[in-house]
Amino acid sequence: MGFLQLLETDVEIKDYLMADIISALVKVCESDSRELLIQFLTKVNSAKKFFLLHVIPFIEKIKDRLRTSSLIHHSRDDDEKYLKSIENLVFLLRKLQITFPKTSDVSSLTTLLLSATDQINHKSQLISTEILSLLKQIQDEDNLIRINCIMDSKKKDGEISQPPNDFRSISIIPTYDDIHIEEKPFLRKNLIDGKYEDVDHYLDVQFRLLREDFVRPLRIGISEFLKQRHKKETRINDVLIYYDVRILNTELKESGLVCKCSFNISPLRRVRWQVSKRLMAGSLLCLSSDNFKTMFFGTVYGKRKPEQLEKGLFDLLLEVSNTGVLDIFYISSSNTMVMIESQAYFEAYRHNLIGLQQFSTENFPLKDHIIDVRSDILPPNYLRDYTCYNLTHFMNPIMQGNENNFNDNRSIKFDSALERKLQNVVIMNERAWPSFDDLNLDESQFEALRGALTRRLAIIQGPPGTGKTFVGLRIVQTLLKNSHYWNQTDSPILIVCYTNHALDQFLEGMLPFCDSIIRIGGRCQSEALQEKCLNYTRELRRRKRLTPDYLHHGIRDCKTNLYTLTSYLNRNLLRIYATRKKLLPLEAIDIINDRLDCEFFRYFINNFRETQSFLKLVQLWLGLDTSMTVDDQIETNSVENEEIEDQIDEEQLEEVEDSRFDYFSDEDESFDKINDDKTSKKDLEELIKLEFFDNSPFMTEQFSKYFRKMLKSENIMSVEEARGVKNINSLNIEDRWRLYRLWVKTYVEHLNQEMHESLNTYDYFGLKSRLNALVVEENMDIIKNCKVIGITTTGAAKYRDLLIAMKPKIVVVEEAAEVLESHIITSLTPKTEHLILIGDHMQLKPNPTVYELAVKYNLSVSLFERMIKNGLPYFQLKLQHRMRPCISDLLVPLFYKELKDHPSVLKYKEVKGVAKSLYFIDHNQWEKMVSDSKSRSNLHECEFVVRLSLYLVMQGYKQSQITILAMYSGQLFAIKNAMKRYSELAGVRATVVDNFQGEENDIIILSFVRSNVEGDIGFLKVGNRINVSLSRAKMGLYAIGNFTKMAEVDDSMWRPL
Repeated sequence: MGFLQLLETDVEIKDYLMADIISALVKVCESDSRELLIQFLTKVNSAKKFFLLHVIPFIEKIKDRLRTSSLIHHSRDDDEKYLKSIENLVFLLRKLQITFPKTSDVSSLTTLLLSATDQINHKSQLISTEILSLLKQIQDEDNLIRINCIMDSKKKDGEISQPPNDFRSISIIPTYDDIHIEEKPFLRKNLIDGKYEDVDHYLDVQFRLLREDFVRPLRIGISEFLKQRHKKETRINDVLIYYDVRILNTELKESGLVCKCSFNISPLRRVRWQVSKRLMAGSLLCLSSDNFKTMFFGTVYGKRKPEQLEKGLFDLLLEVSNTGVLDIFYISSSNTMVMIESQAYFEAYRHNLIGLQQFSTENFPLKDHIIDVRSDILPPNYLRDYTCYNLTHFMNPIMQGNENNFNDNRSIKFDSALERKLQNVVIMNERAWPSFDDLNLDESQFEALRGALTRRLAIIQGPPGTGKTFVGLRIVQTLLKNSHYWNQTDSPILIVCYTNHALDQFLEGMLPFCDSIIRIGGRCQSEALQEKCLNYTRELRRRKRLTPDYLHHGIRDCKTNLYTLTSYLNRNLLRIYATRKKLLPLEAIDIINDRLDCEFFRYFINNFRETQSFLKLVQLWLGLDTSMTVDDQIETNSVENEEIEDQIDEEQLEEVEDSRFDYFSDEDESFDKINDDKTSKKDLEELIKLEFFDNSPFMTEQFSKYFRKMLKSENIMSVEEARGVKNINSLNIEDRWRLYRLWVKTYVEHLNQEMHESLNTYDYFGLKSRLNALVVEENMDIIKNCKVIGITTTGAAKYRDLLIAMKPKIVVVEEAAEVLESHIITSLTPKTEHLILIGDHMQLKPNPTVYELAVKYNLSVSLFERMIKNGLPYFQLKLQHRMRPCISDLLVPLFYKELKDHPSVLKYKEVKGVAKSLYFIDHNQWEKMVSDSKSRSNLHECEFVVRLSLYLVMQGYKQSQITILAMYSGQLFAIKNAMKRYSELAGVRATVVDNFQGEENDIIILSFVRSNVEGDIGFLKVGNRINVSLSRAKMGLYAIGNFTKMAEVDDSMWRPL
């Protein structure tokens, strides 16, 4: 058999012969004949069978032989020969890579050789550092070649093209063009295989995808509404629709222009406002009175008040530019509007989009890995080769609940020798590290800990029950213990979590070893953390007068100036709204005369200076005399709205007076109340009564309704026509009303102009900006000596100015695989040097609003998952401490290739009263849709899970040991209602699966819900959710569903289960 024929043979080649073949190949590579060498290497490069059938098994044998050479006697000459074979293979791969950069397939062999050399060198340094360096070089260049090939392919396919404009110039609030779009918006995929061209390419992709995710449902919803608007009933999936919406009054507050609005509640009688997610604070609303030919946007303002929503009332914060803050009054405010609410929660998008716009090429952190997806991860900048960490804290357990204490159950005896060993560990030297047993960790936790401390980007995957949070706590504890190496600038560690619940849990876990914690955000549910909240700490400092004087006085002065300005503007707003329902005040005569310069106004000025005389004259002139009868043309809904408006008027004075203290609502008694010479409530009442609310004793309620009806018309006399009128009494009744509407319009425009001038003169937006800067500085003064800051991803984007000022070097992200990539990026600052991502991309993924963006544009791929897909090294925890084996077996190999059981899970007792600890109960009862929702419920399953939980309580289990999980929120509501029938179930928790990730209980009862003729099982086809649902139980799991139907639809997952 010839030499080249050996490269094609299927016959087994003996090990000694393989070593000689590889040696011969390397010698040929040393040939001086370039042409012959290329011909020879071409044949070698195409010999895929040789590498697959012979080289790969040969490497495995060498690895096993040399790894055990210290335990089993081998010939030294043979060992050296096999070591030389490893070196020869590395040289050969490098030669192939240089010669055929685009066609040589060295990836799998390089990975195998890296693994082999690592294991061979574990006990003794058999492989030289030169060979290891060359092998790493091969891997890096292979990754770069592969990435460049992908980029070339994407450019050919048009996936990478130049954007039409700079994403930093795009408005966060949708525009008319966003809604009435003529061509598809410019979007590019989130690149999950390969690098981005540069920082701007990356930011542009993330920004446009994120913005489209909340704009598209609104665009589609409005389009569908316009198609269906003539139908009696309209049901549109992407949006919620409200009719007969009116702006009742408006007030300028520190946040901006706030409108009190009403809507027709008749179509929404069945909505349960106490639990509905409609009109949540921060939700984006689009309003129009002309079928969306024109429109404006706002967000729901203030704390959600279900009792007000039941009456059809809510507050709206107008989303307008600095120059257009008062342009709302040019909208025909008498007309009713249609309002559309996007079900994409806008508040979470807004701050992240702004954060993306603030990044640039110069200030983007960790670019080598996030943008360039380089897999060679260096240590953080603050570490040196000789840095020694103190690890003695591992000798003490972390005392806390949940899964985080499972490794602390071992009895730890004091060991002085171990203590000395742990006091000075050169952490950049793997050989200097203690064993995983010394640190009370399992082997996979140990590797994750070491990697997190020594790599500037660390990725830790933790399958269910493996102790992600425990490892995260140990990492943070170690960094705090050794903070003198990285914290010369007093920057805290930033802990970021996706949910408030996870954040509370993580920070609570830190309390035994760190008291210097500040939690930012107002939704803390932990009693133990209340005193750690920023708001609490700020108020306490103010009460004790610990706020620096310059901040105290600066904030007070800004708020006082804002109040002075808004008080004046709000009086004008009251005047404007009074024109809707009452006759013009006497002061309007001079204003209208100056603007219109009409001859007939001189008559008014000279003869009717008394208020009542003027009002009576105008009333009679408009035909509002007491002998007339009003026709019954006023619509029912209009009457309802007017009654609401009357109610608002009665409350208006009190609201205006109370608003003067809104600016001080987050302060306490240490900030003295304002008692300067501002308009008193009594003065304001007299002013308003004189001018508006009691300006005509002849205007009965009936005439008032007629008056409003007549004002609604848009038939207004022009200025030129008005100047031509010589005798206003000669006008017919229709023209009189046309002229009167011109007077109202002129008066309102005057008040608007005054307000615009005041906004500019007193620099309203400058005052707001200065106040925000002072509040950031006050918060910085509070947290400047703090060691740890905790915040949610949404909070991190919202308080980005504060994070930038804090300059945290180290960021730890929990639930990292569940978060949209852009949400993690906006949690970083230009000073971030060390990022630790903890999560599990096999559990819940990011959940974009638009399904197409999730699937076609990879928006549901997290930064965590993208890094793993691009070959960046990560650490997987492999020992689970939660589920009894029959439950954990469900996850392997369906979701995880490897997941071992800790011995502690073998000790669980069998569930009392039930034959087995695991049941899948099959049925064929159909589901039903839930009204006012896209959700589902299944009454058969509902009754079963409630009765089963009752039965288990009767077996002696505590209510707290049982959790009912539902896959749909509609089913959850049905279950909770059914549970109310049984007092014994008080304390049994029921929730949806998505809200239970990261949690566990002894017994889980699981309702899958979906069961229909069509075989539509929705997101029960999504393995990540199923993984979460099946991995929450410790002792017993009881699941009910139409599993026969589910297996028919998805045999790849449900049939094996």
